[in-house]
Order: sequence, then structure tokens, then C-alpha cells
Amino acid sequence: MQHTLSKYLLFQAVEEHTLLFSSRVGEMIVLPHNTWTNLQAGAFDALTAEEHQLCLDKKVLLPQNEKELDIVLAENQEAIAKDSSLYYAIQPTAMCQLGCHYCGQKHTNDYLSNTQEMQIVQYLQKELQTGKYTALSIAWFGAEPLLGYEQILRLSAQFKDMALAHQVPYSAKIVTNGLQLTAEKYKTLLDLDCTFFEVTLDGTAEHHDKRRYKKSQKGSFDEIFKNVLAIANSPDYKDYSLSIRCNVDEQNHAGVLDLLHLLAENNLQQKVSFYTSPIHAWGNDAHKQSLSLSDYANFEIDIILAMCELGFSVNPLPVRKKNLCMATAKNSGLIDAFGNIYNCTEIPYVPTYEHEKYIIGTLEKGETGIARPFENWNAEILAGKSQSPCANCAILPVCGGACPKAWHEGIFSCPAMKQNLQERMAITYLQMQGQFKEVENMVHEY
Repeated sequence: MQHTLSKYLLFQAVEEHTLLFSSRVGEMIVLPHNTWTNLQAGAFDALTAEEHQLCLDKKVLLPQNEKELDIVLAENQEAIAKDSSLYYAIQPTAMCQLGCHYCGQKHTNDYLSNTQEMQIVQYLQKELQTGKYTALSIAWFGAEPLLGYEQILRLSAQFKDMALAHQVPYSAKIVTNGLQLTAEKYKTLLDLDCTFFEVTLDGTAEHHDKRRYKKSQKGSFDEIFKNVLAIANSPDYKDYSLSIRCNVDEQNHAGVLDLLHLLAENNLQQKVSFYTSPIHAWGNDAHKQSLSLSDYANFEIDIILAMCELGFSVNPLPVRKKNLCMATAKNSGLIDAFGNIYNCTEIPYVPTYEHEKYIIGTLEKGETGIARPFENWNAEILAGKSQSPCANCAILPVCGGACPKAWHEGIFSCPAMKQNLQERMAITYLQMQGQFKEVENMVHEY
């Protein structure tokens, strides 16, 4: 059989090796330079039997006439079709204490009512009764979900009982600003099988308080960080159940290293996970304050290097992504505090999206049967209708197309790894070699 090189490859020379990242499988392999030279030249017969088999297994080499784009997107669709986990994000309230300048939401003093809580339970119960699900997963989302703490407690207990009755595992996570995430609430939620907590800190107080301030204009950093420390140092804490997210733009990127050092000074580097995310459009023009893609890509590498140096757990390479997000998943949705159902977390409470076309159902009526926005994303890429460069991009299998909503709005949505994946590969190689002290110099060298 005649073979050819995959188009979903990235390579990087490091020391006496060539690193190959196959985004088809989301894995990196290490080859001698001459092996990569032979691969590029099409001299596949010059490979050893072991090298040839490795390249076949990792989708470096493919049958000559294989239509890779069709296969990648078909794999995505197959994974979506086979997904048997029921996943819903629930917003118990439309209120938040913060007035973050980049937030696109309009916050109001509305909460799930007792009737709506009952309807949510009935809605998910009906789904589980079909017998087609093997797990139930819930995400508590905002506005600020912990302002609806009592609703969370009542619903969580019922979800646990529901999952037990249907003999499927139950798990939950929460995305919170952290102001009310005390150690006591952490323990209570942990006991209710909420096992992942995400808190946002946009740098140290100097930067965070200029961005994530209370509606009273007072800063929020000290209260949030106090809670983070109390949770991470409590006897009930489970390592890496707490993730720190740092939203980044031109205003605060210089302060992110200070936050990493503060976390390390408090011995949190082996207790919490950490990641940064560029500010994006949220029904507004917040993305216009973001760093350029190339600047953010360089910034991201500096952060990864600092995390390595400080002893944080770092996994620089992406994995194969077949089910992009809630927008493409068939067994998921988001329920807001008004009882509306969506298939995108970016839409509720945002004035820009106050349109019926984004509401796929209500608690009272169920799903309306209208097309779920963005659900045909893979078909759009295949047909060349995505308004994105995804069809010809080497990282499509590990990116999935980033954000369908953003592309639909004509907003450039490529992730930074499109420009820094080779550096990520070099860092991974040096991690494998245990050369942590040499990581920074060698990554910048290559």
C-alpha cells in the first residue's frame, strides 16, 4: 500500500531529535533527525520496521488517498453520536456581586423558584428514564451561582438521588467568582459530589481589583484569595479540585507572573491548577482589548515556563478534541434562572442575544424542536461554510474549531497554540528528560 504524510503534523528540532506532534491522535513522538528527513523525502522504505509501525499507529503516515478532513470530522460526529453522558449547566440566579468590565451579562435579582427547581428535576428525570445515559453531570454556572447556594443544595441532593435510582454515576462542578466559596461551603459541596471548583483571579490585587470589582466599586481580590487559601489548606481539600483561571488582556498581562509567584509563595503549586485565557467577545467588544494572537502566544509560553520553574503541574500539549463544547454536544444544555434552555454558556443574560433563535426550549415546554445553534459546526467546516480557516488547519483535530459562535459573528477565534505549539512540544520534551532548569533557555533557543 502506498502511504503519504499526514497534513495534521507539526515538527520541532530539539537536540539530536525531531519532535513530531500528530494532532490526529493528539500525541507527540520523538524521532532521530534522519528519520524525519526520510519521512519528508517520502523515503518510507528507509524507516525501520518499528519506526514505520509507530508512524502508522500515530497517524503520521496514512494511505495515500485518505481524505483526512472527512475522516477527522466523521470521527467528531461519531463521538458526538456515541456520547452517553447527560450534561447540563444550571444558573440558579441571574445576579452577581461583581461588575467586571469585560462581562457581557446584564445581572438582575432573579433566582430559580421552587416551581422551576421541581421542573428541572422532572426535566432531567424524564431524560434519564429513557435509559440511554450512562452518567449525569451538572455544572453550576453564573452570573454568580453561589448567590443561589440554597438552590444548589436542594437540587444537588435530588440529582444524587436521581442518579442513584437510575444506577448512573453523578458528578458536578462549579464556576464561581469565589467571594462566597468558603472552606465550609467547599466541604458541603464536596459531600454533594461537586468535585471541581473554578475561581477567577485576574492577577494580584493590583490588577485584579481594577477589573473584577464589586458593584460597589470595592475590590474583591483579598476576600477571594483568603477563601482560596482556606480551602487549599483545609483537611478536607482534594488536590487539584480547585482551578485558578486568569483572564488576560493588555491591561493585566504584566501582572500574571506576580500571581503565579504569590500562589507558589503560599505553597499552592502542587495543590491547584492554573491557566490563562484571553479576553473574548461576550456580546460586546471586550476582545478589542486583547493581546494580538502572536503576543498572547508568546505570553502563554512565558507563563508555562514560569509554571515549570515554580513547580506547578503543567501539561503543555493539547489532546484530541472530538466533541467541541456544549454547542456541538447532543446531550447537553444550559438552564438559566428564568427557565430558558440554551446550548451555549455565552448567551444567557447577554442583551445582544435576547432573541428567540438562541432559546432551544423552556422548562415548561421542553425543547422547541428548533435547530440548536451551532450544532452543525462539523458539517459547516466540511462544506467550507464556517467562516474559519479550520478546513486547512494542522491543529483542527485538537482545536475543534475553537468557538463556533465567534466565527458566526465574524470574530477571529484561533487559539494561541496555533502559533506556539512547537514551543509547547519542546517544553514537553524537556519535561520528559527531566531538564527543568534548562527548559527556558532551550525553548527560546529553538
